Amino acid sequence: MATLLDIDKVRRAIGDTVKTNVEQLLGDGSTVVFGLAFHNVQDITVTVDGVEVTPTSTYAGSGQIQLPTAPSEDSKVIFSYSYAGFLDSILASLIDAYSVDGAIIECLKDLLASASRRSDYTQGQTKVNASQVFKNLKDLLDMYMPGGSLSSSGGLTVGRRTPQTPTLRTPPRDLSRDDSWSDNNVG
Repeated sequence: MATLLDIDKVRRAIGDTVKTNVEQLLGDGSTVVFGLAFHNVQDITVTVDGVEVTPTSTYAGSGQIQLPTAPSEDSKVIFSYSYAGFLDSILASLIDAYSVDGAIIECLKDLLASASRRSDYTQGQTKVNASQVFKNLKDLLDMYMPGGSLSSSGGLTVGRRTPQTPTLRTPPRDLSRDDSWSDNNVG
C-alpha cells in the first residue's frame, strides 16, 4: 500500500509540485457544475457566501465540481483546492502496481508522450524550444530505467558513492634529462 512518503518520492523525482489555488466565482441561479482553472484537483473546499458546501460530484481530472443546488445570483462561490500533474490516487495506484521506481518510470513515460506532441516555434522575439523538454524527459527516463544511474536495480545509486580503487601509474619520463628517445644518439 502506497504511503504519503512514497507519493512524495515520486513527485520529487518527476518534478510534480503540488500547488494551491483559490478561485472566486459568482452564482447565476442556474449553474450547478463549475469548471476550475486547473485540472487534477484535490483537497477541495467550497463555500457559498461564507457557508461551506459539500460538492455532489467532483471530476478531479477535468477540474469540474458539481454542487447540490445552484448558488443564487451574485452569490460568492469560493473554491480552495490543490492541484498537480498527477492526482495522489493515480500515483498511489501506480506505486501499488509497480513500486516507487516503477511509478516514476510510468509517470515519465506519460510526460514524455505528452511532450512528444509539442513542437518548437518562434514568434517575434520569443523562441520556445519544446523539443528540449522532450530530450530532458527522455534523459531522465533513461536514468531511471533498470541499469540507469538513478535506478535502484543497477548502476549508481543517488547518495551513495562506490569507492574507486586508485590505479597505479608509472610517472612520465622527463625528456629534458634523457635523450634516449632521439635517433641521433651515437653509441
